[in-house]
Amino acid sequence: MEENNKKGKSLFSVLFLICLFSFSALNLICKGPVVMKELREEKLDFHKPKQAITAIEEEMSEELLFRYPLIEGYGALQLMMGKKEENAFSNVIGKDGMLYGGNFWSGFGDDQKELAVRTRRLHDLLEEKGTKMGVVIFPMKLPEESERYYGIPYNDFSKLAGDYVSWLRYYQVPMLDLSDICGASGLTRKEAFFRTDHHWTPIAAFSGYCMILEWMEKSFNAVPDPDYELRNLDNYNKITLPGYMLGSQGRETGRIFAGGTEDYTVIYPKNEGDYLLYRGRLNNYLTYTGNFEKSLLAIDKKKKNFKDIYNGSAEGVYLHNGVDEYVSIQNLETESKEKILLLRDSYATPVGAFLAQSFKQVDMLWTLRISEKELDEFLGKNHYDYVILSLFPEDLKGEALPFGMEKTP
Repeated sequence: MEENNKKGKSLFSVLFLICLFSFSALNLICKGPVVMKELREEKLDFHKPKQAITAIEEEMSEELLFRYPLIEGYGALQLMMGKKEENAFSNVIGKDGMLYGGNFWSGFGDDQKELAVRTRRLHDLLEEKGTKMGVVIFPMKLPEESERYYGIPYNDFSKLAGDYVSWLRYYQVPMLDLSDICGASGLTRKEAFFRTDHHWTPIAAFSGYCMILEWMEKSFNAVPDPDYELRNLDNYNKITLPGYMLGSQGRETGRIFAGGTEDYTVIYPKNEGDYLLYRGRLNNYLTYTGNFEKSLLAIDKKKKNFKDIYNGSAEGVYLHNGVDEYVSIQNLETESKEKILLLRDSYATPVGAFLAQSFKQVDMLWTLRISEKELDEFLGKNHYDYVILSLFPEDLKGEALPFGMEKTP
């Protein structure tokens, strides 16, 4: 009997490996050419091995055969078993029905004091060039204590953000903490954050943008909105697209586990303006021109099919892709001569689009995709009136702050 069990397990292992290797080979044959074509079109930079490998892995994952049915089937199975987590706690559910990030740790081992010191070094370097520099901390999607299931490790980087904020105050770096966006704006958690994505909604991003304008006025004597017209929501169009989106967390768990798609309400100014947008990499980018809606938004009002839902993203409506390595927006109508640079993550995408109304040029660099050398060269070639480091708590780590490292002899 025992010998038969061993033979059965061995046979199962062999069959499993055969199926696994066959599935991998089939993917390479069917999807390999598609992946390579897309990477060539994107002009992947192989001089950055880490980023190149990540891009290839992400592309192969996106093009996996039977990807969507496999995701949906796995998510449905977890739901049938009554689980509140999916994929080893990478995504968890709150009692409010919203998806949240989950893990058993909440830090990267980085010293928040050292990160604040590096921020102060950048502040001083820019000040010497006549540039005003500050920091904006974006909010993080976290459930209320009453909405948490017992034993579920909800992803919480608020303590790290609090430490960083405290050290910024100590080193007297101008700073705006938007961590409590709900308390500051009066929005509910469901209004401020997507149900199936970790990003804030356009209405919450607009509220944050208004607070940033007020903060810049007080901290830098800036005049980005002298008549308060840009902070008046009545001057904006609000269009709700029913069932438009399945966020990044929903795409990982599947629509069944996530509770279906959700509406997307896009906000953009009634004053159409005239803009020029560059987005892509520092040495390779696409160009868009026209009014705010045409150049800075990517809205597909057609009915989405199964695959389109999985290819959409919460941050992808504004600036066409959400988070590129390099973005530059030029306002072709404004009388302002000022330029601003955001050292940012994806949370800043809608904020950057809104800021384009106030400044002659809004540039954005995704700090997780550039090196200290690249940033040094970029700042050496370009002068800005303002530089704002703008990140959400989970990105407060050394690699997202590629500046101010102490030079060793």
